[in-house]
Amino acid sequence: MSSLASGEAPPPPYQTKCDGFGLLVAYDEALVRSLLPPGIEPVDDMTGGINLYTAGQGYGLAPFSAFYFYVHVKGFDSSDGTKARWMLQGVYGPEGRVPAALHRYFGFPVRAGESRHDANEAITIGIGTLAGREVVRIVVRPKPATYNFVNFVAGAINFPGQLEATREIVVLQMPYVAEICEADPVSIDNMAPAGDPLSKLKSVKMVGAFAFKNFTFAFPSAVSANQVKHRLSRPQ
Repeated sequence: MSSLASGEAPPPPYQTKCDGFGLLVAYDEALVRSLLPPGIEPVDDMTGGINLYTAGQGYGLAPFSAFYFYVHVKGFDSSDGTKARWMLQGVYGPEGRVPAALHRYFGFPVRAGESRHDANEAITIGIGTLAGREVVRIVVRPKPATYNFVNFVAGAINFPGQLEATREIVVLQMPYVAEICEADPVSIDNMAPAGDPLSKLKSVKMVGAFAFKNFTFAFPSAVSANQVKHRLSRPQ
């Protein structure tokens, strides 16, 4: 309670419930490799995505809104085989306590900002804002056959990150359950100003999209990357 009263988020674990959508993309290989630390290897097709969502309920961090860019990486698959995500850039907020906690405990490259989205059966538009300026605008078109969100999914996603103080690679192992709607990608506009880290991520190829609601997930305490790799290397 004292950490909440001081304006800081408590240490993990956290729990969150959100609505939003995602765009699946492919990145330029040279760019991705320039953004990853030694020992972190992207998948061969350089795929990843952009997620934008609003978390209205939860423990520890919510309410907040967010958007982030990520690339799939090798060597940290979750137990169900899902490819791990390395966060390239993220914006969470609007207050600074959420990005401060994610940076401190998980090593994510995040800053204070916010997002909003407007969803209906015809189209979903999401806007990400940083320092009071709109920097990302994403549009997807839900597929009518799945717009009622009758597809329920559950699994786990691993997010490796690098702690700033020690340079250690740690892994957030995130379990989730959600209702998913398939969608078609329409457009992405990255309006980040020159020199901003987000501006490096302007060159992407859209390869898919989806929307989600009642996406409930947890942020457990991070574990050592060596611990995760040891588990994955054991005979099944």
